[in-house]
Amino acid sequence: MSSGFTPTSAELALANQIFAQADPKKIGILTGDVAVKVFGGAKLAPTILGDIWNLADDDNNGFLTKKGVAIAVRLIGWAQKGEKVSQSLLNKPGPLATIQGVQVPLAPQGTGISIPKSPPPGLPILTPQDKAKFSKLFQGYGPVNGLLNGDKARDVTTLILSLPRALHLNCRPLHHLVSSL
Repeated sequence: MSSGFTPTSAELALANQIFAQADPKKIGILTGDVAVKVFGGAKLAPTILGDIWNLADDDNNGFLTKKGVAIAVRLIGWAQKGEKVSQSLLNKPGPLATIQGVQVPLAPQGTGISIPKSPPPGLPILTPQDKAKFSKLFQGYGPVNGLLNGDKARDVTTLILSLPRALHLNCRPLHHLVSSL
C-alpha cells in the first residue's frame, strides 16, 4: 500500500530524531506502546492517531519501521493542518508534524552525506578529492535513502578505526558523517 511513499528530507530527519529519542537500544522499530507515547505529543484525537497507525503499519506488524514512522510523521502533519487522514496523503508531501517532546532538527539531512562548510577544530580540510573518495566508500556500503543500517554503519566505523593513525586522521570527516546518521 505505501510502497510508493518517499519521505521528504525534513520528514526523514524528524523520523530519525524520533528513533534517536525513542529507540535507545537501536533495534530499528517502534513498538505500539512507544509510538503511543511519542505520537501522543502530536495532540491529535486517539481515533485520528489510530487511523494514522493503520496506514503507517500497513503490514499489521504491531510495530513501525523507520519508513512507517516517516509515514506517520507525514500523516500527522496533514492531520494537524485539519486534513482527513487517508491513503491519498501518503504521496503528497505536506506540513511537517509538530510533536511535543521531539525536537525538530535544524538542518535536515536528505542524503546522509552532508558535509559541513568547515571541519570542526582539529580536523583537516576536506578536499574535493577526499569528498569523492568518502562518498564512493559510503555508496559502496549500499545506503538506502541515503542511510546505512546499524550493521553497515558499524562496519564503516570499524574500517576507519582500523586504519593507521595518519590515515585515520584523514578519515575523521567520514567518521563524523557516519556518527551523525
